Amino acid sequence: MPMSVFYASPNSTIALASQLSDGAVSLPKSVKATVRSNTGVVLVNSQPLVHVGNGLFTYASYVMPDEPAITVQYVVYDALGVQVDESYAVGVDHFLRSTDISFGSNAVVTHVIYDEYVVEVADD
Repeated sequence: MPMSVFYASPNSTIALASQLSDGAVSLPKSVKATVRSNTGVVLVNSQPLVHVGNGLFTYASYVMPDEPAITVQYVVYDALGVQVDESYAVGVDHFLRSTDISFGSNAVVTHVIYDEYVVEVADD
């Protein structure tokens, strides 16, 4: 699974989301997220995500802590959420505190989603 980087303000609501690579073909499955601080401390362990369709699992109510960064790992389980399905790679997202953002002169904020920023940096 690819890794994504997002920027979020402390205390803003962010969406945790994982897309199974094969869509709905392999369902029923369950996905759980573990959230860690930038120092590796577990902030949330095994938060269940809800299947919203076509293999997309989300949890839209996580509040960004006042941490410099958090890492979210998404693990796929069987339908009961007990046994890890090792046929799927662990997905990873990184959320960086937006108050710590320092963009270069070539950076342009192209989208704001919730309180998350999507940034594109032009090549020199």
